[in-house]
Amino acid sequence: MSEAAVISRAAANGNPGLAGAVLIIDDEAEIRESLQTLLELEGFAVETAASGEAGLQRIGEHPFDLILLDLTLPGRNGMEVLAEIRAHGTGLPVIMITAFGTVENAVRAMQGGAANFVQKPWDNEKLWPTFAPRWDGAAPQKKTSN
Repeated sequence: MSEAAVISRAAANGNPGLAGAVLIIDDEAEIRESLQTLLELEGFAVETAASGEAGLQRIGEHPFDLILLDLTLPGRNGMEVLAEIRAHGTGLPVIMITAFGTVENAVRAMQGGAANFVQKPWDNEKLWPTFAPRWDGAAPQKKTSN
């Protein structure tokens, strides 16, 4: 988290836990946990998967509003998983996340149907605008010190 404390928009509006459902597919436990914490503080229901196969299985079992998908995964890579998601005709938004943020990778991901492309490591305050358009468009609220 940034130095500012985050207040959940859903809780502030009297609707805790109703912000949306997000699936994080990343083979790095630290990344999954960091994103899960960030999103849960914002009121999202979050599930995680450590591989593309596990992620595809979860997509078949539960409805999601957004998927955060790592580009480099063991077995099927993120581009293959993205293609599988798109092959099922779903408009489910997918944001690609990667430590290999080349222009070529970003273009390939966007051409493959990704909604956005985020490079690791990220700044949480800059990451939020990639999620916000799916919901209310508001940035996380900060507590101000008096």
